[in-house]
Amino acid sequence: MTDDERVARLDAELAGSNAQVNGPFQIWALDAQLTDAHLFGISSWADLEFLMAAGCPVTDSGLASICCFRRLTSLDIGGTAITANAIAAADLPESLTSLGLYDLPLTDDAANRIAQLPEMQMLNCNGCGLSLSSFHRLAELPKLRGFEALGCTVPDDDARAISRRKPHGLLRLDSGVWRNGDVKRPPANKS
Repeated sequence: MTDDERVARLDAELAGSNAQVNGPFQIWALDAQLTDAHLFGISSWADLEFLMAAGCPVTDSGLASICCFRRLTSLDIGGTAITANAIAAADLPESLTSLGLYDLPLTDDAANRIAQLPEMQMLNCNGCGLSLSSFHRLAELPKLRGFEALGCTVPDDDARAISRRKPHGLLRLDSGVWRNGDVKRPPANKS
């Protein structure tokens, strides 16, 4: 199948979802109506590299279809109905380098599954209710360069130590943005 044929087939299979096909291996469906049925329909042939499905009505069944995309490097499923149990049991593609999970409550088991992704570089866990132990497990991903965990209470000493171990990375927490042991704190509320 040529790239043009692939784009045309993706467009046809995703008709009515308001998802945009940005290339032969890329779907942008932020707050669209991309469903489990759409994902199932393309899971056997599309082998996507990029999928933005944040805010879509995707469930655990949809995650199973997403896991069929073995070349997937960038995935955003924040704000969906995917559960921590599904993430913990998922056969997530090891090729993932960027993962958005914001507003998905994550258990320690789900965090442990994510921590097994060897290529992870960018991780958004804002509003996921991470435990401190899960935060630490994820922060130690060997290639991680950017980690957002707003809503997770992390002591300054922990954030400082982690950011020193990863001097070229960024760590965004409620306390501020940490880099190489230093923090830029948000402005104080003067109300």
